Amino acid sequence: MKIKECSHPVNIPEENWLERAIGCLAASRATVVGDFCLDAYWLIDSDESELSLETGLPVRHVRQQRYGPGGAGNVAANLAALGVREV
Repeated sequence: MKIKECSHPVNIPEENWLERAIGCLAASRATVVGDFCLDAYWLIDSDESELSLETGLPVRHVRQQRYGPGGAGNVAANLAALGVREV
């Protein structure tokens, strides 16, 4: 993949191509193609447990739930957080 040159005000040596590329993100546009998913994260309370009446196995309670973008939605969110002008 070839990195397009941009006019970044800071003079960065060629060996620091990553810093130069990150500095150019504000002027970049990106298209993301893929599945937009919703990731679910559960914080399980391992201290409290009870036995299931149906299976006899321990049941753990969910203390907290958090949701965030997944799949291509995660990529788009990360590009926006990096400062890409248009996603």
